[in-house]
Amino acid sequence: MTQVSRPNPIPPVWPQMDVFALPSFYDGRLCVNLAGREAAGRVSLARYPEVLARIRALLEACIDPETGKATVAAIEAPAMADPLQLGPTEADMRIVWSGAPVALQHPRFGTLGPVPWRRTGGHTGGPGIALFSGSGIRSGDYGRRGSLDVAPTLCALLGERPTRSLSGESLLSCGFIAPQTRLAETVAGV
Repeated sequence: MTQVSRPNPIPPVWPQMDVFALPSFYDGRLCVNLAGREAAGRVSLARYPEVLARIRALLEACIDPETGKATVAAIEAPAMADPLQLGPTEADMRIVWSGAPVALQHPRFGTLGPVPWRRTGGHTGGPGIALFSGSGIRSGDYGRRGSLDVAPTLCALLGERPTRSLSGESLLSCGFIAPQTRLAETVAGV
């Protein structure tokens, strides 16, 4: 079995944890400390589904103490089918947050945080500009859109579906760009 290469130096507490968080900018990324994959893996492959289910339940029970609403919008477990094939920058669980909570409040364990954002600004949809030009693209100013809409739009223009969910919405689905437009035509100016 191949071991995943994690950040060096590995924080000293990771070997004693069943699950640890990977640094990320706008979503949550958790890794199971899986035996046979992680250098100091402690969770057996047989316990892997149970550990993911336990973490999911803990997260789904949390609310944002500032709003009183759920902190989690969605949870994905992309490695569930074969966790030993997880790449070095991939996570066992990806959490899409509802809004931008800086604290989690659990009914049994209390409040964790507030914790400042890792990087102010980040890729959280702040101001920017995107220009698209070509046949099938109506000219004009279409107002403000989230910067997270750029990646799904590029995938749609390429005629591709992303392998994983992307934050944001393709501008093709909003009527800004004609559905038959493809990036090759746009770049070539056809």
